[in-house]
Amino acid sequence: MKRKISNQQEWRQHRDELSRLMINEGYYQGFRKTFEQFDMPLEYRKKLEAMLFRHILKKIEEGRREIQKLQATFNRLHAVCNRGTNWKHNIRGTAPTIDIWGELGTSMQAMDGWAISLLETSISLLMIIQNPETGANRVKGLQESFSSLWTERAKKLSPIDNHPELFDLTYY
Repeated sequence: MKRKISNQQEWRQHRDELSRLMINEGYYQGFRKTFEQFDMPLEYRKKLEAMLFRHILKKIEEGRREIQKLQATFNRLHAVCNRGTNWKHNIRGTAPTIDIWGELGTSMQAMDGWAISLLETSISLLMIIQNPETGANRVKGLQESFSSLWTERAKKLSPIDNHPELFDLTYY
């Protein structure tokens, strides 16, 4: 039997249950299930749908900011590596050019932080738009995929080879 939501009081009564449905199923599947489990006016369904899209937009905006930060860190990495390729400029002694390597390491840490942050945003969007299972499986598969990637690279002595086929992009 469908539960009835016909006014604000009933909406508040079922708010936690609706939220749990969205968290457990993902927004699309959860929203679809509201039709099966709740009898509510079209206006309430449309308000719920609009709220879900507002939530998604917040996460998208977060991702857009992270991409800008990530782009800036790649620009820094690029600049450092460009300076490092000028061997005539770096010929001050026999030791490695410590300042360039130090700057490269610092820039790499910043890039890594923003990449992880963007990955969290991506997985969160995958979980709320598709479903939590797809997001969880994506995270679980990353360790194995990266291990396989490094093994393939080591075989060829090529640490920058690309093997996109090693990554499972299945949606559930």
